Amino acid sequence: MKDILNYEWHSIPTVVSCYVHLLAMADEEGKVNITRRKFCKITGMSEQQYRTALQKLEATHLITQQITQSETFITICGTERKVGRKIRTQPSEQPTKQPSERNVFVKPTIEELSQYIGEKGYDIDPEKFWNFYESKGWMVGRNKMKNWRAAVTTWVRKRNNYQYGNNRASTDTTTQNAILAMRNIAAESAGSGGGGEIW
Repeated sequence: MKDILNYEWHSIPTVVSCYVHLLAMADEEGKVNITRRKFCKITGMSEQQYRTALQKLEATHLITQQITQSETFITICGTERKVGRKIRTQPSEQPTKQPSERNVFVKPTIEELSQYIGEKGYDIDPEKFWNFYESKGWMVGRNKMKNWRAAVTTWVRKRNNYQYGNNRASTDTTTQNAILAMRNIAAESAGSGGGGEIW
């Protein structure tokens, strides 16, 4: 990059800012295609400051510009645009990134489920599990399932919690039973002249 301090405009912040923004926005060929309003919005410059900055940069042969009614096509001259950018000497032949096998979810077959459930000694119906998640598109909440084995384990744990009273539905039943017992006590005391219905 040429030494910015050698230019007469080096002490004008808007020109320096304009040049730095152009360098950052340029593609690998040093071209920038942006509307005046959008550039001004990004940089906080007025349109007059933008036009003046472009004129000064063009006068010092750092940029060339083609102005249309709606857009300005700017090309940054020389090698300055490559500061901080990787310079490609050959066309890139980077292989497209293939997702690794462990990141791609493959839904199990009922046979795979049966085998896994048998190995773990779980007492659940593999077809019920498979049908449930098949109907949901193998989603867990709003997310795609990542590991069906973990989902089986969670399914078993939730079922066990439900069966052994460690859930809210069981608590609600307990609460209902307590209310019924209190009503029975109230009814008995009302029958024996103890003050009547409390509900």
